[in-house]
Amino acid sequence: MIPPAEYDKPFVGKVEEFIVNDLDDLETACRQKMIGCARRWSASLCVIYLASDDLIRKHGLPGQTIETLRRHEIAHCNGWHHPPVPDLPKIDPWSLKVSKP
Repeated sequence: MIPPAEYDKPFVGKVEEFIVNDLDDLETACRQKMIGCARRWSASLCVIYLASDDLIRKHGLPGQTIETLRRHEIAHCNGWHHPPVPDLPKIDPWSLKVSKP
């Protein structure tokens, strides 16, 4: 996901970057299953963890490269948050009709 333009710029502080070659290690660093994450520790320090290009290719993530991941995570360093996931449609089970064959 490409971040909005106002966040898609270099971080003004120091970025410490770790390239990770193992999904389990990445899950440990990010505290959940993902291919990258960012932790902003202060206005002047952000730490990012990125899946290696080999790991990205191995798991068949089309259109993703370490460069696109880096850009995404640095946007988080700049304060960007993902937009909320839209709610799934609500289904009222009492309004469903059941037909008999």
